[in-house]
Amino acid sequence: MAWRIDPSGRHFLAFTGEGGITCTDGDLTGHPRLIRLVPGTLGEAQRRRWPHLAGHAAFKVNPCDSCLVRQALRGQVAAVRRDPAGVLRAATGVQLPGVLDDLYAPAATAALG
Repeated sequence: MAWRIDPSGRHFLAFTGEGGITCTDGDLTGHPRLIRLVPGTLGEAQRRRWPHLAGHAAFKVNPCDSCLVRQALRGQVAAVRRDPAGVLRAATGVQLPGVLDDLYAPAATAALG
């Protein structure tokens, strides 16, 4: 994941199958579940494909939470940054088409019927 954000602090993907993640009184509402993100890098192929993202902070899913990704992609997903004290510093929606294409690429050649 590439995000133009201060890479310090803690980063998460917040998700819920019901939708309703909002920010009220400076914090998230809607009872989202969290996927922890860890620092990552954009690979050479990614930088070539999306050169406008090359200067952004990059993150990847913490391996301990990778089992939640498919579930998260079926609902509302937001990227979240909290400072070391846990205060919400940023939250934004996530663009999913690229990850959905990668995740379901085998379906393009699947036998149908």
